[in-house]
Amino acid sequence: MRTNIRSKKPLCNTNPSDSEKLNLLQRHSLLSSLDSDAMMQLEEVVAANMKRRDEKYIQNHPYAITHNKDGRWITNVYDLSGKRKTVAGRSLEELHEKLVVHYKELEKGQTITFPIVCEEWLKEKIRHKEITPASYTKYMGDYRRFFIDKESEFCKIPVDEITDSDLRRFIKDSIVDSSLTKKTYKQMKILLKGALLYAKEEGYTEFSAGTFFFDLVLSDRLFARKEKPADETQVFNDEEVEKLMNYLWEEHDIKGLGLILMFQTGMRVGELAVLTRDNILNGAIRITATEETYYDHETGKRISEPVDHAKTDAGERTIFLPETAEKTLKAIRAINPFGEFLFMDKQGRRIRGNRFNYWLHRACRKVGIPERSSHKIRKTYASILLSSHVDERLIISQMGHTDIATTRGSYYYNRNSADKNKGIISSAINF
Repeated sequence: MRTNIRSKKPLCNTNPSDSEKLNLLQRHSLLSSLDSDAMMQLEEVVAANMKRRDEKYIQNHPYAITHNKDGRWITNVYDLSGKRKTVAGRSLEELHEKLVVHYKELEKGQTITFPIVCEEWLKEKIRHKEITPASYTKYMGDYRRFFIDKESEFCKIPVDEITDSDLRRFIKDSIVDSSLTKKTYKQMKILLKGALLYAKEEGYTEFSAGTFFFDLVLSDRLFARKEKPADETQVFNDEEVEKLMNYLWEEHDIKGLGLILMFQTGMRVGELAVLTRDNILNGAIRITATEETYYDHETGKRISEPVDHAKTDAGERTIFLPETAEKTLKAIRAINPFGEFLFMDKQGRRIRGNRFNYWLHRACRKVGIPERSSHKIRKTYASILLSSHVDERLIISQMGHTDIATTRGSYYYNRNSADKNKGIISSAINF
């Protein structure tokens, strides 16, 4: 059983190699040449680093610490064999001291590999709020996909023994064996580079990930090419939109009305799920929040909750409403006149984004058209604006994009039916 502890590489080796002996002699020679003031400063730096490492052991301790009625502080730890034992102290400080000793003992028997470093790096980033819980969930999914599920030999190499050749071979093998596109490779690279930079900062290795990736050259021929999806699978055509609108209005369910509002505004489903009345002013909707969905790394439960910021900086925007949206909003307010959020169920609970997706799939089945996700509504909205020659700056403002290239490259599709496309070509080519 692998220990849950993420301990450091031993600070000293009981059987030093010749190179390590040379380093020790060099350090001794350096220390001998220092005057008393310099020596004191060096000792202060060393002491500060040791204190920082000790604090890290406590921060990474994954189990609860309790204060018993008898005044003792107690927690659990596991040894390398996986056996659980109790550690106690008469004070919290004493318990912390015992935990530091325990983890330093553990580190002598543990091989630090890339997966261990990567997990520690991601946990530190979430603890320091450098990434959101949703990003942590995504990164952990990528971590398992690229490194754990494959059971690669690379992940068994001690991190302080990783060479340029090891990493280059792992990257190329992963691209070819897993048919990675440039986009999926970029996701893997984020974890490789970030974790290895962290490993160097923490003293696990001297490997320079920054230099390696700067020098790395990968041929375009290595990467898989993702087949472009057919236009009709990415957007709703006019006939399909009409069928859906008629059905959703007739059904008059608040979730269906939310889907209609998405067709009229192009907003993300996470933005729809957290709308409040305060967001709607003078014929426009102000987007300042979204819903984040993630797995809690402590409980393992799936969480969907509002966050007080947009998905991106450009995502914080004002969406101008078409006149038809006024009828939609009036119908929504009639069903939910007093709720905290615009979309709430009969029990007064906020309707989550995944429920709108479920309702759209259901509606597609009911009217007899191919099922699609709510993101295809955004693509439909963008395609309509682009084909209608709306000013590009207004389009990217409505969509919450940073540039029109994103909208054109990923959201613009031909919405015409096959018969209509054939007619257009026949009219253009008449010789």
